[in-house]
This record gives sequence, structure tokens and C-alpha cells, in this order.
Amino acid sequence: MTRQSLLMTTAAALVAAMPAFAQTATTKTTAETTANAETAMAGAMATAATELNLRAGPGPEMEIIDVIPADGEVTVEGCLEEANWCRVTLDGTTGWAYGDYLTVEMAEAEEPVVVIDNRAELEIETVTYDNSANNAAATAAGAGAAAAGAAALAAGPV
Repeated sequence: MTRQSLLMTTAAALVAAMPAFAQTATTKTTAETTANAETAMAGAMATAATELNLRAGPGPEMEIIDVIPADGEVTVEGCLEEANWCRVTLDGTTGWAYGDYLTVEMAEAEEPVVVIDNRAELEIETVTYDNSANNAAATAAGAGAAAAGAAALAAGPV
């Protein structure tokens, strides 16, 4: 196998693997889940343990749309089952906050408890997030970068 064939095969494999590298939380929010979350969490408030970014989606790479101040209160609509992210509302703006930094007062606890660790006791609904738009953009960007890199490698040193 020539060097050029090896490089092209490697580039093709990288392009094919790009969807696996993209964020994979691609389930859909249903009206029933949303309604259940709103019913279960109506008026339930959580407090940010520190300044906390309110993001457009669940993940540190998602756009920051606001900042929840330390000790600021948010309404928790629900949390993802497979990750520590919760959909919250801050002053009318809905976004996502990392659940490890959200706390709630519980009558039987001496100190506030972490929301994400106490979902069942707090009756916080499980919500989902459809990230297909972000996955498509990440895949296209990754494929373009991989193809450009492969072309540069195939051309060899200048």
C-alpha cells in the first residue's frame, strides 16, 4: 500500500468516525414528558451553590445564555437521566445548568441537598434533549477538517 493510499484510507476512517465524536444525547422531548415535568416541578425552586452558567443546551461546549448568580434561584423543570444537566428557568429564560451545583432545602436534611443526587426523593422528572442540529454541524465541520487534512497529507511536503 502506498503512502498516499494509506493516508487517504486513514482520512476516510476519520470522516466516518466523526459522528461518534459528536455529542450523542439525541433523544426527543415529548409533550407528555414536558407536561409531567412542569406538573411535578411547578413552583419548585433550586438554589445555585456558586455562580453558574445557564447554557443553551446540556454541555460545557454549549453557548452561555445567562449566568445564575451564587444563591440565585431557578425553577428546575427536569434533569437528564444519563448526565448531570438540568433544564431550568431563570427569570423567564429557560436553559441548562450543571446539576451538581443546584441545591434544594429538604425538611429532613440539616443542609441543602444536591438536586442531581436526590432526583427520586425530590420527584424531579427525567427530561431529554434533542441535539441533532448540533450533531449535524459538528459532523459537517469535522468532515471538512478531516478532508482538508487528508488532502494536505496526500500532497506531501511542499
